[in-house]
Amino acid sequence: MVPVYNSESTLNNLVETVKVEMSLLEVDWEVILVDDGSIDSSWRRICALAEADTRVIGIRFAQNYGQHPALLAGIRLAKYAITVTIDDDLQHRPSSIRNLIAKIDTNVSLVYGVSIDEEHNAARNVSSRVSKWFLSRAVGMKQAANASAFRAFNTNLRESWNGVTDTRISIDVLLSWSTKDYQIVNVPMDKRAVGKSNYTFNKLLKHLFNMVLGFSTRPLTIITIAGCVLGLVGFLVLCWVLFMHFFGSSSVAGFTFLASLISLMGGMQLVCMGIIGQYLGRIYDRSMGKPIYQIKSSTSDLG
Repeated sequence: MVPVYNSESTLNNLVETVKVEMSLLEVDWEVILVDDGSIDSSWRRICALAEADTRVIGIRFAQNYGQHPALLAGIRLAKYAITVTIDDDLQHRPSSIRNLIAKIDTNVSLVYGVSIDEEHNAARNVSSRVSKWFLSRAVGMKQAANASAFRAFNTNLRESWNGVTDTRISIDVLLSWSTKDYQIVNVPMDKRAVGKSNYTFNKLLKHLFNMVLGFSTRPLTIITIAGCVLGLVGFLVLCWVLFMHFFGSSSVAGFTFLASLISLMGGMQLVCMGIIGQYLGRIYDRSMGKPIYQIKSSTSDLG
């Protein structure tokens, strides 16, 4: 299952390589290509590949919804027992698919292919590791530290996602809801041969923010604890001020400290209100019934 965005130059090579690898496994297979609103000739390339081989299936979104909605659409369409997701940039080698599938058994239902070497530039790698660490704590998702776009899992895990209506979904969070039985496999990763990654630092940060607020109430717990701590500090300061008034100097001593404390508490209140507002906004979005994605066409329409 491949989410596609502006990848006309890599699709032929990707599909042909997958065909070779799957033929070695001697199993029934399909390649699902989800065009996430590409502005190049990716859809025409997908149609040509599907016409040449009926095992290649393509669907086209009406607009760009993002990588994870594209993954969800492809996973929902899958018909075989094991689903493998891989990016369209050929950095992960299709030859590693067999290594992931081999780990799937009765005790393991999810396998991540983790790169042996660093995947991106230094800044991107650091931000990715930090975001995964934070996500594993904030969402309670232990496998976040090893999450990768290269995955293999039992397709029936999707059955627990039927009620998901959040447009800001994360496949890795959904998988964490479905199973805790996962393993990692070290896989080689090649340099990106064509173009550049569409996942910028800002998009990575936005995705992390969406996952933390969209799939966990821990931020509300954190701000509740922070509010209690600041309230206790404020009470202690009040006791100190009253003590100084009745038993010490009545001058306005420590004004700078008090002003700083008030500013801190005011800022904390605004942050808390903002986080609560984000949760309310997401509830409002879901109440409107906004679709996660809209399919414009598929290769099955070609006859």
